[in-house]
Amino acid sequence: MIKFFLVVLLAILFSCAEISAQQGTFNDPRDGTVYSSIKIGDQVWMSENLRYFNDGAVPLKNNKENIAKHGYLYDWETAKEACPKEWHIPTDEEWKELLNYLGGKNKAGGKLKSNLPKFGWKTPNRFATNSSGFNASPSGVSQGGEFSLIGEVAYYWSSEAECTSAYALYLTYKAGFADLKVLPKTDMAAIRCIKD
Repeated sequence: MIKFFLVVLLAILFSCAEISAQQGTFNDPRDGTVYSSIKIGDQVWMSENLRYFNDGAVPLKNNKENIAKHGYLYDWETAKEACPKEWHIPTDEEWKELLNYLGGKNKAGGKLKSNLPKFGWKTPNRFATNSSGFNASPSGVSQGGEFSLIGEVAYYWSSEAECTSAYALYLTYKAGFADLKVLPKTDMAAIRCIKD
């Protein structure tokens, strides 16, 4: 029995060490904001929502106190230009590569969602382990100036669009899956930048 617990403890320590060994930071020269980053597979992601203010960006519920936790929300046109130099909003293929690396879209959501209460996911935050170190937070969406689904879902823009709509990665407190969904380009959602 002791041997079993030692094996489990070593496995936990090894997995934590693996994630921490791949963590880094990035200083955005535009405003001096320092972001945590994480290498997941062959990709390097910011492990925080973008907090860069540009015209069109709004804080969650129009409250600046929410910026530290959730970053700003951006419409799709604004999002395309928001990431710093050498970073960009991901393509659909880059999102799919991330989900495949984390076991496919039916499992990846739990590995992306933060499991810390401070991020405010509604209970039950199903299958949330954040084992990837991505730290997804549930900033919901803003439509026509109205904020909704806060604590329930996370949307992260993709760079790809069709006419008046664009794709976004979708996560929900109700399940451990992650998938690309369509949002109107005028909706406002969070951004996760990926390194070029």
